[in-house]
Amino acid sequence: MQKIYISIIYNIKHGIEVFIKTVCVQFNVDYPKDGKGHDIKKALNTLYDKSKKDKQKISEWLENEDITKNSPLLATVKDRFFKNWTNNFSDIERLVNKYYYCEFIKAQMLTDYTIQDESNTGFRYPENNLLIKPDYQKIVDRVTALDIKGIDSDIVDLFKNFEIVSFVIEFYRHYNTSTV
Repeated sequence: MQKIYISIIYNIKHGIEVFIKTVCVQFNVDYPKDGKGHDIKKALNTLYDKSKKDKQKISEWLENEDITKNSPLLATVKDRFFKNWTNNFSDIERLVNKYYYCEFIKAQMLTDYTIQDESNTGFRYPENNLLIKPDYQKIVDRVTALDIKGIDSDIVDLFKNFEIVSFVIEFYRHYNTSTV
């Protein structure tokens, strides 16, 4: 597992990006395309702002219409998913931040990387074009079983939250056509 640690991290990061982009499309949210369009943090914030509005619409519909008495499915959706919507987004945000900032990998990097300043912007505040090139082999050699368990736990959390968000999207799309 150690040998594919870096690949797993990349795939988690890419999976998060693809999922967020997909949700943006499903909610008709314009994905922020600053730079090359891969800023998952910015996209998540845009999506979260839009979803709060739609969640409010659907929640009001569930509250105002007395349909939950006749529909166990709608009652379950209301009680299980919409009440936890903010928690799911908070958990997704936690994981997005973890893989966006990559703080967890710094312990393995130590000083095993080079920095190249091809455009001479390295100390220009607040932005620069530094190229940081990690020595992956040395980093992978420092990966522990605890690191692997942490990533495994993140994958489980991502699947759980992505399933819930996907369900909410389908619910939204189904009931958004004429009633919301």
